[in-house]
Amino acid sequence: MDSQALRMTRILSTIPVNSIDSKTHKPCSMGSGCFVNYKGHLIFLTVLHAVEVKTDILHGIVVDYDSEKCRTVLYEVNDFSICAMGDLRTKEVDIIDFAMKKFSTPMPPCKFLMNKNHIGEFEKIDRIPLTSDLSVAPTTNEKYGFCGLIKGSLIETETVLGLYSTLAYYDNLRYLKSENSYHIFVLENKNYSHKDFQGTSGAPIIDSKGNLVSLVMSGHQSPNNSNEWIIYGVNLSKFSTVIDVTCDLI
Repeated sequence: MDSQALRMTRILSTIPVNSIDSKTHKPCSMGSGCFVNYKGHLIFLTVLHAVEVKTDILHGIVVDYDSEKCRTVLYEVNDFSICAMGDLRTKEVDIIDFAMKKFSTPMPPCKFLMNKNHIGEFEKIDRIPLTSDLSVAPTTNEKYGFCGLIKGSLIETETVLGLYSTLAYYDNLRYLKSENSYHIFVLENKNYSHKDFQGTSGAPIIDSKGNLVSLVMSGHQSPNNSNEWIIYGVNLSKFSTVIDVTCDLI
C-alpha cells in the first residue's frame, strides 16, 4: 500500500468518540475507536476509559458536522461489552482497558472533514470500516501508525457549541514486545507531552499493509531514553473469544 493510501486508511478508519454531559449537553472528553467487519459481523472497538459508564455522561460517535447550526452531529453509542481477567487462586479480577459493541445495523454514515482550500471550505469524505479477524500480530520488522483528534477546546457562543480539535498523525511506530494483554510500541519522541495524545485512546494501530493490529491504550515518555515515547496497545487476539461469544459465533 502506498504512503498516501495508507495515511488515508488510518485517518478514515479512526472514528472520533465524544463524551457528553447529559445535563449541559456539552462535550467533556474525546476518544477514538474503529468499526471492524469481523467474521461477518460489524463491531465497534475502543478502550474502556474512552466510553466508561459514568453518571450523567453519554457517549457518541462523531458522524458529521452541521455547518448551518454550527453543531457536531453525534450517533449515540452506549452499553459496551467489557472484559475482565481473573485468577481463581487469588480471586483477583482485573478489568481490561478494552470495550466493544456489536452492531445489528449497518455502519452509521460517518464523515471526515478535509480542508478543501485555504478559505475554510471543507470536503466531506466517508469514513471506512476495517476488515479483520484480529489475528494479525505485530512484528519487529514492521512500521505502524495511528491518528486521532487531539487538543480539544470547547467553543461556546450564542450560536455555536462545538469541540474544536487538531488531527494528529503518528507513523514510524515500532513494536517492542508484548506483555499479558498488551502490546508495547516505541515512537520517536519529538518533545511530546500527554496533550499530544489525549483523544487518540482507542484509535486503531495499523501496519504498513493496512492491517489492524492493536488499539491505542496509553503512553508515556520512556524512562530509559528521553528520545522515545512508549505506546501501549490492546492485544486484540487475546479477546477474540470474547468477541466470538458476543457475536454468537460460538
